[in-house]
Amino acid sequence: MADHDLRAENDRLRARLSAFERSAEDSRRGKRWYSDNDWKDWVKLSGLPLAFVLACYTFYDDVYLRYKGQDRATVSAIESNLREIQKLNEKAYALNEADGLSGSSSFEAANAGLRQRLVSQTFAYWQQQPDFFQPSEAQILADQLLQQGRTKDAWQIAETLDSAARTATDRVNLATFKGRILAAEGDAFDLEAARKQLGVAYGMTDDVAVSSRTLALRRMIVQYRVQMELYYEQPCEGIGPLVEALEAWTLDGTPAEDTQDREARRLFETYAARCTG
Repeated sequence: MADHDLRAENDRLRARLSAFERSAEDSRRGKRWYSDNDWKDWVKLSGLPLAFVLACYTFYDDVYLRYKGQDRATVSAIESNLREIQKLNEKAYALNEADGLSGSSSFEAANAGLRQRLVSQTFAYWQQQPDFFQPSEAQILADQLLQQGRTKDAWQIAETLDSAARTATDRVNLATFKGRILAAEGDAFDLEAARKQLGVAYGMTDDVAVSSRTLALRRMIVQYRVQMELYYEQPCEGIGPLVEALEAWTLDGTPAEDTQDREARRLFETYAARCTG
């Protein structure tokens, strides 16, 4: 390579090295002493004492957000209430399966006060912050209110769940739940309205695409209707056709029977003792 080519290459490399050194120096000179990602650096930048900033945050969380029902302590308490209600339900269901109604009834009697307190606190928060609750959580709360006879409060929650019922099955289940609210002993009791609501739910089963699921939902609605009519000692002539329809769907006494079949058998026995005995 000629001497002038070597000198030209050397000059080019020196120029690149000088440019790199200037870039590094500019980078060091422009580096900030705080980070945008750390809130403590913003406190330093503001010049406010850290204790003052923490005191302001504490006031915001303990006073303002607590007034709004959104402080950490309140939210944590409601989340704990929902978990505790779920635990009580799981225990009651397990006892019902293992020991029958006597076991679950004793458990419920022993925990009635606790359940009432949990439900009252949680519903009071729902009235302030309904958007905090997931649809399934709101449904559980409404069911608890129903069981305690607070059916107007349960209906208030159920009326907000329509938008969450996205599938045909969800809509049938919600309509059936509303029928149960109206049929339950409580401040929203209306037996005729409950019959109409269950009829609406039954009609909605036409929109369910899977035939086996359609039959299961219809059976559930009819079985609840029979239970409701027998419980309130309605005329036998109105119950008979419902019992006949339910018998056609029941697998009682076969290897395929389930809990619902066994419950249906008890209804048949009650109907027979009252209406055909």
